[in-house]
Amino acid sequence: MAKRAAKRPVKAAKKPAKTTAKATAKTVKAASARAKTLIREAAVKRTPVRRELVHIPGGREHKNPVPALIRMGNMVFSASISGEKPVTDEVSPDPAEQIALAFLKLRQAVEAAGGTTGSIARINFYIPETGSRKELTEIINKEWLAMFPDPEDRPVRKVFPMDVPRGLFIQLDFIALL
Repeated sequence: MAKRAAKRPVKAAKKPAKTTAKATAKTVKAASARAKTLIREAAVKRTPVRRELVHIPGGREHKNPVPALIRMGNMVFSASISGEKPVTDEVSPDPAEQIALAFLKLRQAVEAAGGTTGSIARINFYIPETGSRKELTEIINKEWLAMFPDPEDRPVRKVFPMDVPRGLFIQLDFIALL
């Protein structure tokens, strides 16, 4: 048997077919047509993502005709959250109390949407232009570290000095991914 196998001629490797510019263009055109078909098919199958209003237990409705919190697919978006007292909606003159309450409401909002503080991707903080930005940032940092103690697992944030409603030391909004 070994002798027979040795007597068989060895076939030469096939040379790659010459590719012409015309053949390449034809292949690209076919791939492009297939891609367009796939995109059209996906668009037909896709169901539109609708806004779902999320009610925060114990929370109040927004003053303007907008929802306080919505969920779209696996994303959550909030309107302004501030540090008024929960039942009375009174505004404390103490910036630390307002900021602590705003963080509490932040936690309640993301949990009402089905997430955790680990779901939060971004938080924007709005503080008064006047006053001590450094003092308010220090208070925000204290609450921030309490809510997000792991330096490797924190959302991004930005503090914006701006014209916030009178008496408030903080407003915030957030985006979360569930």
